[in-house]
Amino acid sequence: MNQNRPPSPNYPELSSLFLNENSDEIDSLVEQMQRIHRTIQPTIDADRATLKGGRPQYEGENLLQEQISSKEAVIERTASYFGGAVRWHSPRVMLNVTPPPLLTVVAAQALSSLYNPNLAWDIASGNAAQAELDVIRTLATLAGWDVERAGGAFVFGGKGTNLYGIRAGVRKAAPEAQDNGVPSDLVVLSTTKGHPCHIVDTELSGIGRKRCIRVPVGPCGYLEPETLDIELERVHKAGQRVATIILTGGSTIDLDVDPIGQLVEVRDDFVKRHELNYKPHIHIDAVVGWPWLFFASYDWEINPMALTEEVAERLKRISSQIATIDAADSFGADFHKTGFCPYASSIFMIKDRVDFGMKSEPIPSNEYSAYTYTIENSRPGQAAIGGAVALYELGTVGFRSILAKITETALYMRKRLASVNRFVVHNSDTPGFASVFTTDLGSNELNEQATRAILSRCCEENHYLIDILPAMSTGTVAVKTSALKTYICTPNITTEDVDEFIEYICKVHDVVTGIGIGPVKLKVHHPLAENTNESF
Repeated sequence: MNQNRPPSPNYPELSSLFLNENSDEIDSLVEQMQRIHRTIQPTIDADRATLKGGRPQYEGENLLQEQISSKEAVIERTASYFGGAVRWHSPRVMLNVTPPPLLTVVAAQALSSLYNPNLAWDIASGNAAQAELDVIRTLATLAGWDVERAGGAFVFGGKGTNLYGIRAGVRKAAPEAQDNGVPSDLVVLSTTKGHPCHIVDTELSGIGRKRCIRVPVGPCGYLEPETLDIELERVHKAGQRVATIILTGGSTIDLDVDPIGQLVEVRDDFVKRHELNYKPHIHIDAVVGWPWLFFASYDWEINPMALTEEVAERLKRISSQIATIDAADSFGADFHKTGFCPYASSIFMIKDRVDFGMKSEPIPSNEYSAYTYTIENSRPGQAAIGGAVALYELGTVGFRSILAKITETALYMRKRLASVNRFVVHNSDTPGFASVFTTDLGSNELNEQATRAILSRCCEENHYLIDILPAMSTGTVAVKTSALKTYICTPNITTEDVDEFIEYICKVHDVVTGIGIGPVKLKVHHPLAENTNESF
């Protein structure tokens, strides 16, 4: 016996906590997922919009135990974190633009979590890097770009896609910024319709919030070419340089799309007129509207899907508008919004990869080094694999079918809301998925109170999950009072589901407005409705 050999350490058994290195079998993983879900299942009620489980206290708890926790305790603890989770696949959930993820994508992303690729470079990612390149090529083709020049990368969210668009503009306007910092004369142009994150992204880029200029949109909800030309001239006379112009490629509520092609022409004329040595970068915030590119090649005359005239008109309207994205310099796409993937699955796409910091020539084998041009070094492969699987599984017909079905159902929702003599629908003509409506009580004050009380009742009973929009933030048609919003984003919903919701919301309306039963008091406890008491 070797007397000099150190004693064996007293380690607990750890191998069962990880994947078997000899077989890579996942039976144990699948079993644990099933056990966790069986623990969750008692909290599922098909009549509720969320899982049971109450609200977090936001105080936190020290999780450290002295010993390794038992599998039963871990499963119980894990299941508890799903309390109150939104059932995005349920027709009762109409909160926002969050779809139910495709099951194949969930399975692929679960395995991606297991094998844990890092898209920073190919050695750490394997063929997950191929998934990213496949998605880039597919979206570049959809956008009508030269696929040999286009580039992109999956990033940390929709906000990240806009930040990358600003970054590309800084590189063009002030190449020296990479070494010396962002010059003080750079600005970003966004629109009053643009997402509020454009302001935050301008801060994160180093340009600063105050230099994100919000250009007013016209009455139709989009930026008019004449307005952009006037603003570019004003900025130029002030001695400032425009790094990036962020345009809207499908707003969340009404799917408004700026006239991209015309606005690019305005940019080009401005550059030529003043003999600038760079072009302001035009980035399209298309995180919601990008899938309407699938209708670019649809034969509207033959109409093989037999779309109704109303649905076809709405789909064609957005498709023809977003198709001019081919003139833009970059755009963002969220697969977790209208691509039916889990959070967060956002990709930044750029027409000329050189503007992104990528090499102009094709990537040689074993030389995929995305960390050299991305902000992130740690980029999980789930988003790229999920996006690739969603594109491959659904294909053009699949995406078209989902968009058409939801458009048709949302149109039916607005018609039904308008037919019950209790509500005013404010966006009847929208091609989007949202329905914005208020009560018809005459005064703004009463409508405000009723809106918040209806939302409170819906949240209290949890049969349906809908949203509230602040006054004057209600889409293309500004409303002087807060409004209710339903946002259909699951293909599971049917017209029968809509009818059930209409029956329910009418009953809630009658209760909170005191029709036939006198005034009532309800405590508002929705975070967007403020904690106040409303009475009628």
